[in-house]
Amino acid sequence: MAKKKTKTEILNGVDHYISTGECPNCGAKGVEGDGQLESTGNKAYQNCSCADCGYSFTDIYQLVGIYAAEGMGFTMVLPVVKDLLNDLGVDATSYVL
Repeated sequence: MAKKKTKTEILNGVDHYISTGECPNCGAKGVEGDGQLESTGNKAYQNCSCADCGYSFTDIYQLVGIYAAEGMGFTMVLPVVKDLLNDLGVDATSYVL
């Protein structure tokens, strides 16, 4: 039986997953979403599991801004979203509040 992780080890695993997408339990890259993304208000949830160790958990997403396609009206992007959009190839510089 595996040794129970400490609170610090669990929190470190969560931080590692958020920054890398690697399993918060074993560090493997085999994390997959299990099914559809469910949403309520400005939050969304998706069950996930690690293909390597079998660890199951739920991703929690929170809406932090919006980006509307050109021609769809007024667009503004919160600074926290700018880098995400730039990673997707969208130049959000002129839209940042």
